[in-house]
Amino acid sequence: MPMKAIYWTLSCIVIGAFVSACGGSTPAPAQPATQIIAPPFGAVFVEGEEVGVQSVSTDADGITRVELWVDGKLAQTETAPSAQGEKQFNVVQRWRAAGSGAHALVVRAFNAANRSAEANIPIAVNPRAVAQATVPPPAVTATPPAPVATATVPPASATAIPSASTTTAPTIPPPTPLAPTPIPPTAPVIVFLPPFDGGTNILTSYVGGELALQVTAHAGGEDGFNIDRVELYIQDLQGKVLASKTERRAPYCYFGEADGECTSVFAGTEQFRWNEHTPIQAGIYLIRTVVYSVDGRMRINESPVRITLPPDDRETFFVNIEQPTEQVLRRQLDYQARVSGEGVNDANGEGIDRVEMFVVEFNGNVVSAQTERNPQYCGFGDDGLNTPCHVWNFSQRQGKWPNGAPIHLTQYLLRVIAYAKDGRIAADSRMFQIDGFK
Repeated sequence: MPMKAIYWTLSCIVIGAFVSACGGSTPAPAQPATQIIAPPFGAVFVEGEEVGVQSVSTDADGITRVELWVDGKLAQTETAPSAQGEKQFNVVQRWRAAGSGAHALVVRAFNAANRSAEANIPIAVNPRAVAQATVPPPAVTATPPAPVATATVPPASATAIPSASTTTAPTIPPPTPLAPTPIPPTAPVIVFLPPFDGGTNILTSYVGGELALQVTAHAGGEDGFNIDRVELYIQDLQGKVLASKTERRAPYCYFGEADGECTSVFAGTEQFRWNEHTPIQAGIYLIRTVVYSVDGRMRINESPVRITLPPDDRETFFVNIEQPTEQVLRRQLDYQARVSGEGVNDANGEGIDRVEMFVVEFNGNVVSAQTERNPQYCGFGDDGLNTPCHVWNFSQRQGKWPNGAPIHLTQYLLRVIAYAKDGRIAADSRMFQIDGFK
């Protein structure tokens, strides 16, 4: 046999697992697919209400079972009527809403080879209003409750509805049906804010005593395209909001605009203020922005700005978020940071006092806080020097953050603040998005 023929035969044997008869690739194993039809993304229920989760799963070789998971726990399994499975399996699985707050629904579909696909959505469960007024005040017209917040405006907290006055009128008209007066729920109504396609950017500059602050935002076009509003929050290093502003048209300028261009403020002048009551002082500030699209979705971002008085543009201490490298996560968060600069050593911690690491919701609430005093600097700790950082697996942690708050399928901020032993401070922030628990 000629050498070329022998080589060709051996090559076919060696790669036989990947190539069929050396003439073409082996067909890839069939993969299932699934999607949740109902409820819609971010649907709101009350405690005790039955939640019907309808899904459609498909597979060329047949779907054999579909599992419903709630907050990382298996709630129900539906098995196909035939042992071979169904090429299209439409199923409605039910869960009794329990526990006020956010919940993650995950549907997993399996084929006969035990390959799986999943789909997930967040929902909210609110407390059930429990009481109504029983003794109507005479001759008083019930005040209708305030309008319920829509998905475009997340309410900050539940607000009590004022009770009606009990002043007695001289005459009493015929009985009139009264609107019920609900007792304020024990938890605020949850409004989910899924992210929109597009982007935001915070443009901060402090050079020579001139401070500029502008946000660009779009949902699929140029700056301002499909944007309802941009909220800007000025925070200290503890996350306390010192000042805020809402802009509803581009350009989105914190210090105002002139002729379509954002203006700046200058150190040493009366205008060098975050607002009329808050002068800008030396320090590091965290600029957090929440951008809302016209259809009630959002994008978030955060950027630190360092103010020195008198102005000094020389920075000698830095911290950077090293992990995650991707903005969209589907399974777990691997959170690490590095410190650099004059007089510090990231490898052995020389010159570094501590590194504070946070996971922050869009509204500024901190759901995870970790203080690291030795390298490497891990958002969820480690087992000692030169050991890998712990990761936060969403399913294994039952869909909750370290403080017990539910993990939403939306956007979060990572925030790191590093403190040098000589008093220098550096900060870094980054947005990431959770798309699933798989």
